[in-house]
Amino acid sequence: MNEPRTVAEWEAYVAALDGEELYEQVKGANSITFVNEIKSRGLNAKEIRAVFESFVRRLVACRELPPAGGYFDLRKIMGELGLKEPASDNAVEK
Repeated sequence: MNEPRTVAEWEAYVAALDGEELYEQVKGANSITFVNEIKSRGLNAKEIRAVFESFVRRLVACRELPPAGGYFDLRKIMGELGLKEPASDNAVEK
């Protein structure tokens, strides 16, 4: 897949990630640099939020805890989406 450009393309890209690759992609994406990059490609604030929501949903599906820090508070987004953090004995925190 070429670099995702639309929310649907980002959702498909994120859905294919898991494990360490998912964690590293989320960690790298959760920066002002990345947000400005995808904004410059035409995504608006609502669409950028949707990209991060897809990352959060995938983290939960893979029982991964979001990386701490970054541009967005991913744990807050998780709560806003009504998702629960994976149980600490099952979750993978890096």
